[in-house]
Amino acid sequence: MHECRRTLSTVVATRNLVLEEHTKGRDNNLNLVRFILAILVIYSHSFPLSLGGDFSDPFKRWLGFALGDFAVNAFFTISGFLIARSFIQRKSLGRFGLARVARIYPALFVAVVFCIVPVGLSQTSLSTPEYFAEKLTRNFLVKDCLLIPGKMQFSLPGVFEDVPYPNVVNGSLWTLPYEVSMYVAIAAVGLLGFLKRRIVALALCLAIVVAFIGDLGDGSHAIRLGAFGAVGVVMYLFQSQIRIERSVFGLLSCAGIAMSLLGYANLGSLILGSYCVLWLGFVPGGTLRSYNKVGDYSYGMYIFAYPIQQTVVNLFPAVVPSQMFVVSTLATLPLAVLSWHFVERPVLQKVRKRNFVPEMGQEK
Repeated sequence: MHECRRTLSTVVATRNLVLEEHTKGRDNNLNLVRFILAILVIYSHSFPLSLGGDFSDPFKRWLGFALGDFAVNAFFTISGFLIARSFIQRKSLGRFGLARVARIYPALFVAVVFCIVPVGLSQTSLSTPEYFAEKLTRNFLVKDCLLIPGKMQFSLPGVFEDVPYPNVVNGSLWTLPYEVSMYVAIAAVGLLGFLKRRIVALALCLAIVVAFIGDLGDGSHAIRLGAFGAVGVVMYLFQSQIRIERSVFGLLSCAGIAMSLLGYANLGSLILGSYCVLWLGFVPGGTLRSYNKVGDYSYGMYIFAYPIQQTVVNLFPAVVPSQMFVVSTLATLPLAVLSWHFVERPVLQKVRKRNFVPEMGQEK
C-alpha cells in the first residue's frame, strides 16, 4: 500500500510538471502578466514620444530590443496560445469569429472615437468645423475601426503636428491588424485540419521561427509577430509534453538574456517572450492570483495610452520620459477601468452566454 501511494504521488508530481496541468480553468496570472506588458509598452513609448523618433528605451541598447517590442511579442505568444484553444473548443467558425469580434472591436471603436473627439478636437490647430470637414477625420474613424492591414491611418488634421514624434495620434493600433490576421490564419489552419495534425503545425511554426531568427524578412512585422503567435499555438498543441519546471524557467530566462546581450536579440526575445512568459502566466500562485478579482485592464491600457502620451507632451513640451511614463500611466488607468467594466466585459459576457466555453483567461 505504501509503495502504491508513493507511485501515485510520483505520477501526480510528474503530471504537474507539464504545462497542461496548469492551464485548466481561469485561475492564472494571464490578466496580470498582460497588464504588466501594457505598462512596458507605455514605458517604452515614453522615450520616442518625449524625445523624438531616434530615441528608444535603454533596454534597446542593452538587449537589442525595446521593452515595448518585447511586450508586443509576448502579447502575440499569449494570443496564439489562447486563440488556438478558442478555435478548438468552440468547434464553430461563426462562434469563434463572434468571440474574436467581441474581444477586439467594441473597445477599439470607443478608443478611436476618443482619439477623434476629446483628444483630436482639443489638440487640433483647426477650427471645429474645419476639423470635422476634413476627409482625414472621417478616414481615421473608418480605417482604424476596420483594421485592414496596410490601410491604417494614424494622423488627424492639425493634431500633434509639433510634438517630437509628430502626426501620430495612436501609434499603438498598428499591431491590431496583425492580431486580426492571426485570427484568420489560425482559423484557416484549423479548417484545414492542421491544428489536429500537430507535426504539420510544428513544421509551419518552425518555418516562420527560422525566418524570424535569421531575419529573412528584413525586419518584417508580419514574420516577427507571426513567429511569436505560431509559438503560442504550438505550445498549446503540445502542452501535455512541455515541462514547466522552475529550473527550466530559470535556465531559459538566463539563456534568453545571454543571447540578447551577445547580439542574438531575435533568439533571445523569442525565448523570453514564449516559454518564460507562459510560465509566469500559468505557474506562480498565491497572492498574485488575487489580481483576477480586479479585471483585465491590459487592452484598455494598450489602446488608450498613446493619445494620452501625445497629449501630455503637446501640453508640456519639456516633459522627460520618466515624467511622461508616470503621468500617462496614471491618466490612462481610469480609462482602462471604465473600458473593461462598461464596454469590454459586458459584451464578452453576452457572447459567453450564447456560447459557453470555460475560459482560462481573457482571450486577446
